[in-house]
This record gives sequence, structure tokens and C-alpha cells, in this order.
Amino acid sequence: MEKGQKDPHLLYLEQELESLKVVLDIKTSKLHEQDKKIMQMDKLMEGNMKLEECMKKLQQENEDYRARMDKHAALSRQLSTEQAMLQQTLQLESKVNKRLSMENEELLWKLHNGDLSSPRRLSPSSPFHSPRNSASFPSAPVSPR
Repeated sequence: MEKGQKDPHLLYLEQELESLKVVLDIKTSKLHEQDKKIMQMDKLMEGNMKLEECMKKLQQENEDYRARMDKHAALSRQLSTEQAMLQQTLQLESKVNKRLSMENEELLWKLHNGDLSSPRRLSPSSPFHSPRNSASFPSAPVSPR
């Protein structure tokens, strides 16, 4: 064989070697891409785990807030009930005070005007019958009933 001409078998092997090198480069490139994807997925999984932990924490806080809201709602209902009862009591006491005030004014008017013939009599322990007050106001005869 001539020096300028290569053995066909050797030529075939060289071409096969070049082809294998190309395939190896392609496979290596794909492996690098897969490694990058795996690293990205690892980061995503880490991020997801952190998010899940955060979500669990927030869910627990949410449950705590719901429990607090339920307690506050119950307390609010209780306070509303108590307020309504106190309002009723206040209205009743206000009516009683108004009635007593009117009776007091009526008795004072009768005392000042000497009209003690009303069906209501003052008790002997009343300040209006004390010796101190008898000098200030002339006492009119009280008719027994």
C-alpha cells in the first residue's frame, strides 16, 4: 500500500472513533443538563418544604385566631346579654326613682301648703315630724282615716 493511502479498516476505525466522540459529547452535555435540572429540583423541593412548614405554622396561627374569635364572640354575646339585663334594671330603677321623686315632691308641696289630709301619712320617725322641723312649718291637724 502507498503511504498516501490509508488502510480502509483504519479509516473506518478513525471515523467510528470520531462518531463515538460526538456521541460522548452529546451524552455528557445531556448529563450536565440533567444535573442542572436535579439541582433545580432539589432547590424547589427545599423551597416547597419551607413553604409547607410556613403553611403549617400559618394554619396553626389561623386555628388559634379562630379559637380566640370564638371566645370573643361568646364573651360579646354574654356582655350583650348582661347589658340588656342592666338596661332593663336601669329602666326599672329609673321609673321607681321618678315615682319616688314625684311622691317626695307631692309630700313636700303638701307639707309646705299645710295639706296633710292625703291618704298617705308621714311616719313619726320622718324628718318632717322632728321637733327641729316643727318650728319651721306650722303643723295642720291630721285627720285620722
